[in-house]
Amino acid sequence: MAKHVEFTGKREYLFERNAVRFGAIVDGVPTWCIISEEAITAGGLPCSNALDLLRVFDQRFREVEAASRRRIDKADPNSEIVITRADLENG
Repeated sequence: MAKHVEFTGKREYLFERNAVRFGAIVDGVPTWCIISEEAITAGGLPCSNALDLLRVFDQRFREVEAASRRRIDKADPNSEIVITRADLENG
């Protein structure tokens, strides 16, 4: 389990995956968390383009951050951490 997780605030839209990735440092090791558009819009917020997706991501960041922490606790910190709609809905 990860002992220390820090979110760096760095984020970018991945056009080829229709997702947003954001930086995290897990026990001193930089990694990326990736969240899909489906997960971000699970609350019914519409996204029609990359800017909308980033705006909605910013609105939901606390939920995403909590889901990320749960996923990070179970993941190898050297791998990509993918957050799905189920992670946000099921805690």
